[in-house]
Amino acid sequence: MPLDELAESGLSALSAAGSLTSQAVHRLVAVTLAGLRPSN
Repeated sequence: MPLDELAESGLSALSAAGSLTSQAVHRLVAVTLAGLRPSN
């Protein structure tokens, strides 16, 4: 996935996180951060 698409998807998901449970937010943040880490 191109970086700009990943960033857009992550921002959209994070903006929708207001209605999620705390556990779901933690998972979403973990997935978002994992996507931002450089690959080896």
